Amino acid sequence: TEFPKGIATLPKLQTLTFSCNYNVTKESMYEGLKAMNEGNVSKSLQALYIPGQPLDKVPDLSNIKTLALLNIQDCGGCKAVIC
Repeated sequence: TEFPKGIATLPKLQTLTFSCNYNVTKESMYEGLKAMNEGNVSKSLQALYIPGQPLDKVPDLSNIKTLALLNIQDCGGCKAVIC
């Protein structure tokens, strides 16, 4: 029911697929992504797939400098700008 915040501490994680976890709350998902932006994973993450997640907003992910692919489709009212 919660986003596993330990993911944010993984310094060598390059790709994460976290999809269709409908029991995770919007708040937990938001806080988990925010922790990823601030954590060690921000140094290595290249691809983030989070389709079908309960989100209504996406936090700042600009610290993830190596992020080349972001998939947030079908995330229930998600309002995000992808550049």
